Amino acid sequence: MLSRRLPPMSLGTEDDPDAQAEMEFLILRDPRTNAIPGDIRSREMRFARALPARRAGAFRLGPNQATQLQPLIWTERGPNNVGGRTRAFAIDVANPTTLFAGSVAGGIWRSTNDGASWSLRTSPAQIHGTTCIAQDRRAGKTNTWYGGTGEIRGSTTNATRWGSLYLGDGIFKSMDGGSSWALLPSTSTGTPQTTDPFDYVINVATNPANAGQDEVLAATYRGIYRSVDGGSSWAQVIASDSGFTDVAITPGGIRYAITRTGLLIACGDPRTEPPGT
Repeated sequence: MLSRRLPPMSLGTEDDPDAQAEMEFLILRDPRTNAIPGDIRSREMRFARALPARRAGAFRLGPNQATQLQPLIWTERGPNNVGGRTRAFAIDVANPTTLFAGSVAGGIWRSTNDGASWSLRTSPAQIHGTTCIAQDRRAGKTNTWYGGTGEIRGSTTNATRWGSLYLGDGIFKSMDGGSSWALLPSTSTGTPQTTDPFDYVINVATNPANAGQDEVLAATYRGIYRSVDGGSSWAQVIASDSGFTDVAITPGGIRYAITRTGLLIACGDPRTEPPGT
């Protein structure tokens, strides 16, 4: 048997220099004998060899709800050689070989051949901090797209700070299937010296069940904003004091929003609401 105490492995704390060694002893000891078994390593190896082998893959439900293991094969599709990280991705519901990728510092990219090649669709003069992309999924409206800008949670985030922030300035809109994009004037301020609601757009969602209005929800730094005219004007529907927001809309038109408080809010069906609510 080994003695109760292990040689100190770190300075621990000022009050207890052997704190780390004591913690490891408590993890490894046999509680019946209050000692670490002398053959602990061989026991670990025997236990490891007895564990069932697991192949990489994904579980799918097969015939008669039987669980089957089917491997997934991933292939890199780009876009390559662009400035910044890909933060947003979308597939055209009307044409699944048309893909969109939004980069934090590289703009909005479009592929019409399932990722074999890509073209940059935002111009060099436009802001390139893309963080989210959403499509109008209604029949006859699928050529309309929205793209948010501004990354409020940077890539250098750790436990004590948020890291580098990438300032945005509004929401882009495309009316030609993503071939060209224009910044919505209602969301752009052009004032980088101040922090405005649409400087950080966390997510954008369209309402596929609202046939009479071009309804869009935007989760922003200052809360949830709603437009019923395709982004020409906006109203704040839920206030928030940080970037901890998100939005989603179901195919039936039920809206969900998340704020910093962690509250999940479900809104009503637009088919039973008066216009403009």
